[in-house]
Amino acid sequence: MIEMGIRGARQLEERAVALLKPHARNPRTHSKKQIGQIEASIRRFGFVNPVLVDEKDRIIAGHGRVEAARSLGLASVPVIRLEGMSEAEKKAYIIADNRLAELAGWDRDLLTLELGSILEDVPDFDLELTGFDGGELEALLAAIGNGVGSPDSSSTPISVRPAEVMKMLKGRLPSSRAMPSSIGVSRSSRKPFRISCAMARVARSLGSVSSIIDAGRG
Repeated sequence: MIEMGIRGARQLEERAVALLKPHARNPRTHSKKQIGQIEASIRRFGFVNPVLVDEKDRIIAGHGRVEAARSLGLASVPVIRLEGMSEAEKKAYIIADNRLAELAGWDRDLLTLELGSILEDVPDFDLELTGFDGGELEALLAAIGNGVGSPDSSSTPISVRPAEVMKMLKGRLPSSRAMPSSIGVSRSSRKPFRISCAMARVARSLGSVSSIIDAGRG
């Protein structure tokens, strides 16, 4: 019979970071870059994902979050204490918690639309808080520029000139110097190319859609 709820779990509690101990044989590694990304996430969103610990304050899930919390100087973090798990179950769950997340995929069409929607809502939002780095974000926006995506039936692609898109995006991504090659056009190109409704949303959020549309119609 499947047990409902969190097995052997007490209520959410605050626990001093100094008391939390990493599992001695945790096989998951965390680079300095990833810890920095977790720190940035905590600063923006707060510590919203509780750490899972056992009866002896050993971490079962959340090693990276605790390391980031220490780096940020947090005195305590929210934890959920799991009781009644065997050592074998703890070891298995530590692996499963990380491995199962890796097996998920991305609907890249919806992902690009969501990134554009974020910029539409908050034009200066730091998209690297999503966990994607500058190069990955450029590639995703380049996919939009190349017409990749699933615009709704009411959307109509528009023609724009590459130079206008370069001008629009310059300085708005973490690493804009790679933009011309990643978006698939050169600085000297004068031929218009077609972009999806998602790119129009990004353009609108950056305050340049009217000039781009005018350029595409010229």
